[in-house]
Amino acid sequence: MKKVYFALFCLFATGANAQVNHQLAKTIDSLYEADQSVQIRLMEMSQRNAPQDSLKMQDSLKKATYINGIQLSKKIYAQYGYPTKKLVGADASHHFFILIQHADSDPHFQVEMLPVLDKLSKSGDISRKDYAYLYDRVQHNTKGKQLYGTQPAYDKR
Repeated sequence: MKKVYFALFCLFATGANAQVNHQLAKTIDSLYEADQSVQIRLMEMSQRNAPQDSLKMQDSLKKATYINGIQLSKKIYAQYGYPTKKLVGADASHHFFILIQHADSDPHFQVEMLPVLDKLSKSGDISRKDYAYLYDRVQHNTKGKQLYGTQPAYDKR
């Protein structure tokens, strides 16, 4: 009897794992890597006091990368819905959130995603922390009041 239960467990575990869309996860992960790469490079250049023209070029590259991420994220969302942990795994699901978080040039998209993230986070399909960060990001960008305090405002003296 134990062998039957073990066999059923293996069958269900394999079936659950087979639902993960590895190709979609790989696409999201590569978009995330590009997003992080340009951001980290800009920070490093800034810390090294790189020439202003180099910083401006890197910032332009960062903005173009973010815009590309927005466009592709919208296509992914239109085709698959929000990539949940079940669809792409926890890492890729969080990486998709980061792409939305960095979509500051398209605040309408961020606002559109808020109720989606709220619903999915309440059901455990994505991290509740992701919703909190996006909520505060939208509030920060629209001069609203943050609920979770995740987006610090730095004094620009």
